[in-house]
Amino acid sequence: TTSGTSPTLSVVGGETSATGQAGGTVSLQGGSGEAGGPLFLVAGEGSSSTGGAISVVAGKSGGTGTTGGGLLLSGGSSAAGGTNVNGGDVTIQGGTASGTGTSGAVVVSSGSSVSIQSAGTGAIALGSSDNAGDTGSLMLSTGKATSTGTAGALTLSVGTSIGSAAGQHLSLYPGRGDTSDGDVRVISQGNSAAPAFILGYDNSGFTPVAKLSSQDNTIAGSSIALTSSADASIIAGGTLTLQGTSKIELSGSRAAGFNVKATELTNAGSSIADESQGAIINGQSTNLASEASEVITVTNSWVQATDLTFTSIHTSCASGFLIASGSAGAGTITITVSNIGTNACTSGFKVQYFAVSS
Repeated sequence: TTSGTSPTLSVVGGETSATGQAGGTVSLQGGSGEAGGPLFLVAGEGSSSTGGAISVVAGKSGGTGTTGGGLLLSGGSSAAGGTNVNGGDVTIQGGTASGTGTSGAVVVSSGSSVSIQSAGTGAIALGSSDNAGDTGSLMLSTGKATSTGTAGALTLSVGTSIGSAAGQHLSLYPGRGDTSDGDVRVISQGNSAAPAFILGYDNSGFTPVAKLSSQDNTIAGSSIALTSSADASIIAGGTLTLQGTSKIELSGSRAAGFNVKATELTNAGSSIADESQGAIINGQSTNLASEASEVITVTNSWVQATDLTFTSIHTSCASGFLIASGSAGAGTITITVSNIGTNACTSGFKVQYFAVSS
């Protein structure tokens, strides 16, 4: 027609109301031949408005416990007896924009439909919308290879931004739950080698910058930086090992949190049992004579004979002149405080130590 709305063409299978009977089938099939005839479904073009839509909708289920009709889009397979024949492709493509327009979205939804608005214009939306009850799962898989073939790789790639525009992120969001949230998981499918996260490649595209292995629980790479804008914690249930081939660089930061005794200890003449790495000890004598010494023994299970012990006078006595020395043994720290002054002490003293394991 040259004006008004063109007539509609409908192809509908026959209906039946008989119990146990199915509605009629509608088949659209290209002709057979040495090369199979193609089948085109083409909506009308709009001369100054929106082009016509094409809908392929499987039938709804109306009975209790029944299932809605399935929808299969399948590329052609090799016929029986064919050798090295490729399977046909399936292409689903949103419309290409012109000028400053936005290309059409492609929506693949499990359960109820996902709106273009929730997906973002020009996006490819894969997911399920809100629903009463469970929503359907969604799987992306390249399938299992047969015989000695290789399964295809699966790539999620964000396009390259042009000019001064920033590159966009690739985000994975696990589901939220009332009792617990979901995880982002990489799961081995039976091979003895567990999967690993490759945290970026160098410019060549072949050497990993960092690799997080779930097999031996390691992060490996040529150069790795872990940065937190707030506090950061590393907690180990056993031993925490920090090792640098050349050195461990603190970058001028203040080191704190050593295993130092919070309260002062007192030498009562016998050995002092304490598992701290360092402490302040009150001496037993309040009148240590000139050229006399007081020996203090600390028992500590983790101290070894190869440990370094740093010992000094914390608070000297009045009148005397004290020095302190210390040494480590297997499970013990021996501290000797000597008065090298010409006068005896007229008050008590305090000594401090810090032991470092090799």
